[in-house]
Amino acid sequence: MAKDIILIGGKPFMSYVTAVVMQFTTNNKNSVTLRSRGKFISRAVDVAEIVNTRFLSDKIKISDIKIGSEEFKNQENKNIRVSTIDIKLLKTGTFEKDEKFEKDETASILAKEPVLELIKEKE
Repeated sequence: MAKDIILIGGKPFMSYVTAVVMQFTTNNKNSVTLRSRGKFISRAVDVAEIVNTRFLSDKIKISDIKIGSEEFKNQENKNIRVSTIDIKLLKTGTFEKDEKFEKDETASILAKEPVLELIKEKE
């Protein structure tokens, strides 16, 4: 799997936000894809929106969204179809050295964000 793909699942919401921010700032990636399926699709959308509007506004954009489904067999050997989504985030701006986020800085920003408090309450 490519290193610019982040699989969204059951970890805490802010883990994914931090991962995306770090990919763009510290690892200097030009694009990052959020991949999710099933009940975690809404979490992938939330991560993309928070990163795009709160953390890296004017620095990234949502460039592509792909939806689909996967079919597999469950434990009872029945065919199951689950929805999937890939959200591609593309770098549009440049990051100065002093703009790089560290984990401690990200945590302090998160504590001040009222939107994130609502999301934390859902978890």
